[in-house]
Amino acid sequence: MKILISIFILFSLTTNDVVKKKYVPYGIIISKSDLIVDGIISKVSDSHYEFTVNDFIKGNSNNKIKVQIWTQWTCDKRIKEIETDQRLILFLSKTENDYFKIIHGSTGELFVDKDNSVKTFMNSSFPNVSITKDGIKKFSNSYEYLGSLYSRASKNNYFKKKSSISNSAKRIKKNKFYKTIIRDLKSGDYKLKN
Repeated sequence: MKILISIFILFSLTTNDVVKKKYVPYGIIISKSDLIVDGIISKVSDSHYEFTVNDFIKGNSNNKIKVQIWTQWTCDKRIKEIETDQRLILFLSKTENDYFKIIHGSTGELFVDKDNSVKTFMNSSFPNVSITKDGIKKFSNSYEYLGSLYSRASKNNYFKKKSSISNSAKRIKKNKFYKTIIRDLKSGDYKLKN
């Protein structure tokens, strides 16, 4: 009985701040997305929302899509409640029922404020929306990730270059978000191969 009480006390003293979300680099999120869009929530229901696409950053579909609402939990939350007229950049994968699913919770759901700043849970260091979108496009045109979404860096999981090294160097110099994505991958030991 003393052991059970001790375990209960230990768990009750643990705060939610101890639990951390597994980090997946944006290079992987971008590569694994079927569709990356900028737009506005037009209608909200219990399990999904209707999203009006204003800009296709990667991929193509109808201008109105249905997006499944991901479940929040201790270490992955929305920074704002879902509501109509909210502007978002979404990283999406297609589901079997013609809906789209946000990739990796809050990482795949970027809020765009009226001042064009971009934010998400645990990350508000994005450049403005136009630089962020341009960096996503440039990375998507430069690299393809060969590996699964949640795999660790290894020789079997790497990024393959789609464009020449000189083009990649120009992109790094010209876009802050692209540069951040590349730096993030290199610090995580992901290989960038020709």
